[in-house]
Amino acid sequence: MNGKGSKPRPVDPKKWDENYDRAFQKRRTIADWQKHFGDVIKSYDGFREYNHDDLLTEDEYEKGFVDCTVLYNPNRPKQ
Repeated sequence: MNGKGSKPRPVDPKKWDENYDRAFQKRRTIADWQKHFGDVIKSYDGFREYNHDDLLTEDEYEKGFVDCTVLYNPNRPKQ
């Protein structure tokens, strides 16, 4: 730790707890997955009981995505 000082930087425990899952999670909301893949879902038929704050893994998102009505996304193969 040469030149860095002997004290660690201060951490706000409340802020750390609030942002930990956001930074390190493997689950995201459907809106986050849409943004990640560039999808625009018109109808959420593939997701049973869609709720905007449900957290899904990438595999869960992909399974539900297959049965959705999607506006054209040039980055995805046609279904």
